[in-house]
Amino acid sequence: MYSLFFDEVVVYHSHEIKGQEKLDLLDNTNDYFTRFFEKEKINLDDLDHIFVSCAHSFFGIYLINIKKNFIFMEDASGLLSRPEILMNIEKKLFLAKHEISESFGLYNGDNELILEKYCNLQVQLPGFKDSKAVHIDIVKSLELLLPNELEIVLNFFGVDHINFDENSMLILTQHFANLGIMSFEDQILIYQLLVDYFSLDYKVIFKLHPDDLMYYNLLFPESVSLKGKFPAELLPYAFKNPPKAALTVSSTAINNIGDQFERKIIFDNNFENEFKKIHRYYTALKFLDLLSYSNRKIYSYGVNEAIMKNLINYSDLNLYNRSLYELSNINDISNNCIVVLDKHDWDVNENIDIIKCIKKLDSNSVLLFLNSHEDYWFYSLESKKLLLDMIPITINKTANAKDIYQDLESETIYIYTKNEEVKKMITESEFKRELDNTGISLGVEKKTQDELRIKVLEGILEATEKRLLHYIKLNKELASKIENKM
Repeated sequence: MYSLFFDEVVVYHSHEIKGQEKLDLLDNTNDYFTRFFEKEKINLDDLDHIFVSCAHSFFGIYLINIKKNFIFMEDASGLLSRPEILMNIEKKLFLAKHEISESFGLYNGDNELILEKYCNLQVQLPGFKDSKAVHIDIVKSLELLLPNELEIVLNFFGVDHINFDENSMLILTQHFANLGIMSFEDQILIYQLLVDYFSLDYKVIFKLHPDDLMYYNLLFPESVSLKGKFPAELLPYAFKNPPKAALTVSSTAINNIGDQFERKIIFDNNFENEFKKIHRYYTALKFLDLLSYSNRKIYSYGVNEAIMKNLINYSDLNLYNRSLYELSNINDISNNCIVVLDKHDWDVNENIDIIKCIKKLDSNSVLLFLNSHEDYWFYSLESKKLLLDMIPITINKTANAKDIYQDLESETIYIYTKNEEVKKMITESEFKRELDNTGISLGVEKKTQDELRIKVLEGILEATEKRLLHYIKLNKELASKIENKM
């Protein structure tokens, strides 16, 4: 097979390589490529250089196994310093292959047979260094092409010149369901929520990942889905009027083209597991908005920083450009502060510290507990009276459409303050937010004192039950350790 850019192209079929055990898979990989190259009459020893992209693929495994040198090409922009992203995906897809790739150093190129590593050094993690790394910026390289050469590249990938209203938002999608990261329904929901919370008055343009099969044009009738499968790095040369904003969960393509947009809304891989908590984050920040705390610093502890920062800066909240200060220790919480807190896998010391912190705070402080894991880590049996001063905020969800992917179970966050005036303002505040694409209304309603008291008592009952279950679990773990030592 011949192509526009290469003298010859040969294609191997990875689905023909099978094996659940590592040794079997290695043997089958060697057998397959030995036969493949014999059939194609290719002798690897005749090649001056071998460049391998997606080195954790079977070809990379084969080259390491036969002790053949090659040049490693970063799988996607910024991943050389973030190999855990690929590892977590591959582990779910093909465990034996993942274990081989990891032992061969094929996620980060940590193998003596690898001569150089081509990557974009400007988008790696801060402080990243690698003596074999060779910087290459795809977008900058494309800029060096002559106009006719660039046109050839665009035509090769079938990229049309695109002319949209510049008040648009480009969404770079990912194929979560295909990779087994989430269900098909959850992939729909994650993009419905992102569009509802962040698109505002933008015209939405979807750039699908080449392996993304989602029907965005049907889910979002007012949006536009770009045709064709082509690298996102070509987008700067396709748009006549670049969109004003770009949004992605964790697509690495944004690392290369992010400079083209006024606004970049980027989450992280943790968001893939935490996106359903976004209503709690929004509600907590909405109350800060309603309380007119627009000039006070916002601190956080144990939360997803990306969700917080993006809601503060890019949603409809009146908190734009507010700085968010992350606390690494509960004991850093001081008087006259506003803190949004969440925690998972807390320990006894953290539970003790947060209760001490609550007791010593002054009346100018406000703590907002997202309680997203519903484990009431800010509660103890000995200090259950503290929960009586907590104000439960119930987040209601009402369906506005027939087919929805969002559960309708209410959620509760807790706000703590000693300031009676602020308490009154909180209990008398309410809001409603339409999430049209998700198909629900999100809202908080005023509650009477009796309704609040009942909700608090329900919280104490549930928190007591969760705490007892927690202690039972710890007791079993301790008994098991003692038994193993005997």
